Amino acid sequence: MSDHRWVLAFHLVFDFPHLHWIFSSHAARHPDRGALRIVGEFLEPPIQFMKSIPVASFVILALIWTGSKNLSILISFLVAYPILHISTVSGLKSTASKLLEMAQVFRVPFHKKVFYLYRPALSPYLISACKSALGMAFKSGIAAEVIGVPDFSIGANLYEAKIYLDTASLFAWTLAIILVASCFEKILLRLMTAAGGKGNTVHEKQ
Repeated sequence: MSDHRWVLAFHLVFDFPHLHWIFSSHAARHPDRGALRIVGEFLEPPIQFMKSIPVASFVILALIWTGSKNLSILISFLVAYPILHISTVSGLKSTASKLLEMAQVFRVPFHKKVFYLYRPALSPYLISACKSALGMAFKSGIAAEVIGVPDFSIGANLYEAKIYLDTASLFAWTLAIILVASCFEKILLRLMTAAGGKGNTVHEKQ
């Protein structure tokens, strides 16, 4: 995938679910903000749908409806989003209730709850999910490009290598994909580890 496609795909995959579930988690602990909780419940069926449908079906449908230009962005999002969604929800639910109760008693502002409570609780779940989601996003995006063959893409070069039985080009592009994916993963995980905090120190008694 070209650079601008990867940037857009990462913004879709990593930014949207986190913002949504931070506010949904806040709504779940504040009944007067039930509208956001309803949004979370509304998104549950689409998540199950995205988890169940084969990637090949997504690729073919997206190719028919949207064309090949941004096919890899859409497929990467559909494959990676459910992984991040589930881990984000689990991480937010793991926030220590004692800390949340204390924050509510002392009327701690919501933005401070997000930074000091939700962020450290979410970090280990999110880092683990990103390790899986990033690899899946790369593989599914490249597979979509091989089928859709958009111009100036890695998938198009792999498709040409297949057509002409060019083994050298196939191995060269495969190595390039591995190196790019590895660099993206290392950079992203370093940033997330640095920003994630040390985690909650108060845990529920079993």
